[in-house]
Amino acid sequence: MHKLNAINLLIILLTTQCLHRIESRSWGVPNICLQPPPRSEGICTIEIEGFYFDSQKNNCEKYTVGGCRLTGGQSFGSQQDCLATCFISCFGNLEEISFLCIIFIFLSAVYLIEARSRPAVDICNRQPTINGLCVTTTLGIYYDAETQRCKYMGCSSSKKLFASLEDCEKICNSKRHSRRRAQISKNLN
Repeated sequence: MHKLNAINLLIILLTTQCLHRIESRSWGVPNICLQPPPRSEGICTIEIEGFYFDSQKNNCEKYTVGGCRLTGGQSFGSQQDCLATCFISCFGNLEEISFLCIIFIFLSAVYLIEARSRPAVDICNRQPTINGLCVTTTLGIYYDAETQRCKYMGCSSSKKLFASLEDCEKICNSKRHSRRRAQISKNLN
């Protein structure tokens, strides 16, 4: 039960984050990466090369400008520096990202619906495993479906199914009675 709740919470958080990012169009790309490539100033014959991030292509492109110095815009000395700063891994443009988010949200909903429709593990029909060695004085309690009674098992079980005899009787006896009522109702119809 706790595992399902944690998964539900994670799905809700990721879905919320996904929707927020679609809405705000911000994917954590540094502002420098959204600026145009630099311009050159001055009349010089020097060619200046570098790299800038093209957000439409989601790639770092090489540029060459002639001039004495660069002004404004983004400029990286190497393609590796540009990619390390600006590249949005696994995602291309916003339309692709939005599509991925929609698929994630849909699959999450399918998972949650499927998880809710799955029957819970019936602890009353689960058989205990007994190691056989007594290393503790704590006795395990389980429901014996054959005799329809709660029983103590040998000590040192790998999993104690119930904390107390009362818990076992309360849970499994009520299930047994509801199954019996369902069977009687089925026979009457």
